[in-house]
Amino acid sequence: MSTWIFLRHGESTANAARVFSGHEDVALTDRGRAQAAAAGEQLSPTLVQYEQIRVLSSTLQRARVTADLALQAAGYDLPVISLDALRERRLGDWQGKSIDELKKIGARDTLLRWDGRPPGGGESLQDLAARLLPCLSGHDDGTAVLVVCHGGVVRTAAGLGDEMDLPALCRWNVRNCELVIRQYATGIWDRLWHDHFPGGAR
Repeated sequence: MSTWIFLRHGESTANAARVFSGHEDVALTDRGRAQAAAAGEQLSPTLVQYEQIRVLSSTLQRARVTADLALQAAGYDLPVISLDALRERRLGDWQGKSIDELKKIGARDTLLRWDGRPPGGGESLQDLAARLLPCLSGHDDGTAVLVVCHGGVVRTAAGLGDEMDLPALCRWNVRNCELVIRQYATGIWDRLWHDHFPGGAR
């Protein structure tokens, strides 16, 4: 069994403005930085249980800064491996658009489907899983792993790991700096890849 600790980033300027950010590299707000520090304090009793901890982060600053602040608050000085595969889903033409406006016209429902893609080159959660699962598999060696990332990444990884039905997974709202801690059998990400992308090349 391996421990996977997923932490969504703190509140970003896009979250505060209620606009979609996707791959846009938006910063944390002051509230988001405080949330990251509080998450680190909450995380400390969990991290102390493990001799070795690997820390992975999205390359987007809202996740990377959250990782740095959380580790500092937890009292750990650990290297952080930044990976593009842990970025939020790409939202195409909807990046920077009002969440409430898209919800009002029913367009946001596209994001609540496993295979729903925003226009303009956006990714579905299925697309996100296709890049995420091989990435997690590459770090699935029994070491405890802290993954600081985004709501879409947490719901996809932990939702699939928990064997949630896909409609429920797509509607799971992961809060800013919510900790999702799971114990999974080693090899789970390879198994999930074969379940969801049978015969697919990685």
